[in-house]
Amino acid sequence: RGIRTEKYKLIQYTLEPQEYEMYDLQNDPKESKNLYGMPEHAEVQKHLLARLDCLRSTVPERQKL
Repeated sequence: RGIRTEKYKLIQYTLEPQEYEMYDLQNDPKESKNLYGMPEHAEVQKHLLARLDCLRSTVPERQKL
């Protein structure tokens, strides 16, 4: 799963163990530095996770085979 704004991209991997990636697309367009979990980006991360949860609530989950 993921969400992207003009400046940031957040990716959530759903397989166990669940992992995340977050990139500043303006300062790191090649996505080489994962910012997820860095204290200085905690507010942006919190906002993106909340937005992703909000969007997920409007889309039905795909049935697993």
